[in-house]
Amino acid sequence: MVNYKNWWFSIKIFYREFNIYNLIFTLFSVYLLYIDPVHSIKYIFWFKVVGYAAITIYFTSYKKERLYFFYNLGIKRKRLFIPAIIIDFVTLIIILMLANYFIYG
Repeated sequence: MVNYKNWWFSIKIFYREFNIYNLIFTLFSVYLLYIDPVHSIKYIFWFKVVGYAAITIYFTSYKKERLYFFYNLGIKRKRLFIPAIIIDFVTLIIILMLANYFIYG
């Protein structure tokens, strides 16, 4: 049984650090949208998927000690990374919609 208070707290802590790395990929996605708005959507999608996989591998390989904190709270990796990707894609969609509005009116 998962304690949802601990899970929500851990998602907030985990995503703050995880978001810094994903923000770099998001800003590059805005640049791709600026260069070619029609054909860049498929490249943005795959760029974010590959970037997310690279960051996940980085966290699971080199930042294992950070994941022990969440393990001690009783939260598994899957319960950390799946909400993080959902939050990241929602953030990406919002940022790309705002960028599209401000770039192309």
